[in-house]
Amino acid sequence: MSIESPRTALSRQPDLEHGPRAVRSFIDGVHRLLAVSPFDRLLSRVNGALPPSIQEHARRVVAQPHSYPVSVTRRARREGLDLELSPHDYFQWHQFYRFGDEVLVTLRAAAAGASAVIDVGANIGFYGLLVARAIAPAGRVYCCEPNPSTAEKLRRHRDENRITNVEIVEAAVGATSGHITLYDHGDGEPGKFSARAPSGGRSVEVRLVTLDALVLERAIGRVQLVKADVEGLEPDVILGAKALIGRDRPMLCLEITPRWLAQRPAETAEAFTFLAAQEYRYFHILPAPAKPGSLRAIDIGPLVDPSTGARIAGGKNVIAVARGGPLPAGLFLVG
Repeated sequence: MSIESPRTALSRQPDLEHGPRAVRSFIDGVHRLLAVSPFDRLLSRVNGALPPSIQEHARRVVAQPHSYPVSVTRRARREGLDLELSPHDYFQWHQFYRFGDEVLVTLRAAAAGASAVIDVGANIGFYGLLVARAIAPAGRVYCCEPNPSTAEKLRRHRDENRITNVEIVEAAVGATSGHITLYDHGDGEPGKFSARAPSGGRSVEVRLVTLDALVLERAIGRVQLVKADVEGLEPDVILGAKALIGRDRPMLCLEITPRWLAQRPAETAEAFTFLAAQEYRYFHILPAPAKPGSLRAIDIGPLVDPSTGARIAGGKNVIAVARGGPLPAGLFLVG
């Protein structure tokens, strides 16, 4: 998942202080200096020890993602995983500086004891690999990642950390099977490749599968959780998983970006009408400084209605639970 946007944690992008050009140039220069190792490694360790409320202020102090060249990588240990991170990428920057991650807290709680979890848009594997350690001893996590270079890093992370219950599906997930072109909407950020309209950046053609086909192909048993962060194509994932959702009624962890969903009104309406018929309830995963595990019940209607969604800035990470299903232990309602 992406870290919720704006000012969030399946993208709270830090912004520079507003001010005269000279001030902004000075701040940029300081951030570039702080991006040099060992300064950034020291700040990473210090920030990781701070409470979430203080970390919120530290977001503007540490070197920003744009301070790092695309080619720079950093080795880091995060939540017991050894990772190779590219701080130029916002999500990987977030993990390098050890900011708290409420999406991770939610996913771990939702996956506890599961026999099967599907991670759609697995990126470098941070969520999928950690969820793999939270599920039943014989459970498996299926990590779907279409970007070839990102899938290769995911594979290295899985093997380096000796996690044996993760299967990697190098494909995009959608409403149909075949092939699809993904476009770079994020200056090389692996989590910003999307099938939305061409961006002027590079593109890559990848295999496209549905979750219903994947479940049949790999003989996957009961799925307890599906996480989908696919840059506005979440409705397509749902439409390609109708049989799976009808069979298992899994919890769904979704990134909801209203302005992107408004660009696909037909698919969005069909997907959320289907979920309404399945009696799903929606909860916002509250970002810091809220206590990790905090949820607030929300009305999904305005977020997925094109007439209102197009005017809503940013997005929300939500967990959807079929009616009758309890909230996972460790998560709690506020407000």
